[in-house]
Amino acid sequence: MITPGVVPGSLLNNQAGGGVTSNYYYPQQQMYAPAAQALPSFTPPAPPNAYARFSVICGIISILWPIFLCSNISHAFASNVSTTILFYLALLMPSLLGVICGLKGQKFAKQRKLKTATATTGLTLSAIFTSIYIVIGFLFLTYYILRLTS
Repeated sequence: MITPGVVPGSLLNNQAGGGVTSNYYYPQQQMYAPAAQALPSFTPPAPPNAYARFSVICGIISILWPIFLCSNISHAFASNVSTTILFYLALLMPSLLGVICGLKGQKFAKQRKLKTATATTGLTLSAIFTSIYIVIGFLFLTYYILRLTS
């Protein structure tokens, strides 16, 4: 028997029986549902930037391309001007493609909020070797002009 005004769980003096009895209050345990676990959100993979990849590939090819071209047609430089021009255009082609694709790759990355590092790398490689090959082309052009005038 719980006496009004007495805190449950304390020893109570049972006045009717004269003895001391104890009534303990056991609170009801509440069952909680487990907290909702956050499921990992699915983010679709970023679209591949093919322009940037192709720009890097063209930049690497433009580094290695003269080795293959020079080993095949170096004997024709002195005698044939058209072969030299074709060689020069073949030398310039991968690096020019790398510059164009690097610029397109940067634009693609900026539009889709992707990283532009790959496109910038390809653009830089290609631009460096384009400028080197343009200087070489002007040197060949100067050589042929001087050779024709003398």
